[in-house]
Amino acid sequence: MSHTNSTSSILNTGVRVQNDKNGDLISKLPNEILTNILSKLHIDEAVRCIVLSKRWEGLWKQTSHIEFDVDHMIIPMTKLLHSRALSPHPGSFLSKSKAEGVYRYGSVVFQLICRHSGDMSSFRFMHFQNSLSIGEVGIWVDLLVERKKCLKDLSLKCLPDLGEVSKLEISKPRFRCGVFDCLGSLEFIDYTIDFGYVFENCKKLKTLKLKRTRLDDETLSGILENCEALESLSLIQSTGFTRLIIRNSKLKVLQLHALWVDELGIYTPNLDVLSLDSTCCLLQNVSIYAPYLNTFRSYNYYILFARMSSLEEERSILRSHKNLSKLSMDLDLNYIEEAMELPFVLRLCINLQVLEIVLPFYRHKSSVSSLSDHPLSYPMSMFWERLELCNCIRQRLKFLYMRGFKGEVEEVEFAKYLITRAMMMKKITILVHDNYSMDVAKTLLSLPKASDNLSINLKYFNAYYYHMEVLF
Repeated sequence: MSHTNSTSSILNTGVRVQNDKNGDLISKLPNEILTNILSKLHIDEAVRCIVLSKRWEGLWKQTSHIEFDVDHMIIPMTKLLHSRALSPHPGSFLSKSKAEGVYRYGSVVFQLICRHSGDMSSFRFMHFQNSLSIGEVGIWVDLLVERKKCLKDLSLKCLPDLGEVSKLEISKPRFRCGVFDCLGSLEFIDYTIDFGYVFENCKKLKTLKLKRTRLDDETLSGILENCEALESLSLIQSTGFTRLIIRNSKLKVLQLHALWVDELGIYTPNLDVLSLDSTCCLLQNVSIYAPYLNTFRSYNYYILFARMSSLEEERSILRSHKNLSKLSMDLDLNYIEEAMELPFVLRLCINLQVLEIVLPFYRHKSSVSSLSDHPLSYPMSMFWERLELCNCIRQRLKFLYMRGFKGEVEEVEFAKYLITRAMMMKKITILVHDNYSMDVAKTLLSLPKASDNLSINLKYFNAYYYHMEVLF
């Protein structure tokens, strides 16, 4: 860290001379701020700060958050153990020393929990399967709940032991009944949950995240029924169940990502945000009731918003579109089958103010037909005008995000239409694919604008973060 009024120089004698008129600025900070800074670090980093001065010796014990990271702790332990002994077979010794590091990791976790004396509100740690099999995880959680009455947030992630990565089996937790009753937020990652009694009295639990978990229909149903105070639920890349029926009057945020179910039912009268990412289910088995839904995200080609909102057998699958103000969806404007769906969506979303369209990063041209394959009786420049995108485009839409813009004719014409027709538009953000796309997008800057307050932003986007949330 550099200090404004500090200068240092190296003399010919090799002695460093420090001229600090104002002293150490960090040392002048109160303990409350220092402990808050340490709370942002992994626990091993926070503990190592004790070497800075005597004042820092006990600060880590007062942190409000502790996070155990295996990568930060097991590898250094392994190197330390390896340096203390010689072996004629380095490969075999490394395996032995790593095993020793795994066992010592559990001991370190226990000791640090015992030595922490402050009011801890959140605890997050990754552990190995070995810690589950010998019951360490259950002991750690019991100790935390008993000693830390302010604990509200707990996250547990299971990792494979030693060289078992290729044959990883998701481990089953063993916890006593009622151990999570005091929590407001709970997260399981890479767990198998084959019982629901742990959640029976979770009346205070407001946030539940299950990522890469395995649980059956009965267990999942029991969890959702017992956690009646839930306001946020995330179910991500989880398997083992075939039905997902959610009935909760308090739920406000729901994320369903990478799921495959036979039946999907969402009955949440106060739901505000719904995110469906690669969640697969037959449309006739989907029912969503969320009358106050404000934000809807759909990132997949299996359940498109337009099709979910359409009438099938005189029944609307998604009966919540009238209050939507933010919509994000995958839609390929370059193909007629999907381009024709957008007007229908916009006619339903009469109060829409923010629209994000995610163009596909790659799509095989033989899979769908291009607009050029369907000759029009009018010029392509009139395509969107003829579709009549409804009054929400002209009178309500304020923000547009186009992600994955490639500069193709249909994409350009859609952007032109909004720039020259949307009278309430404030900002259009176009995330371009490459330099060619950027050159094409720049031609849009010279168009006459229907809104005097409109600004157009052009940016490059990273395909790795293709669904990165810039909109919401």
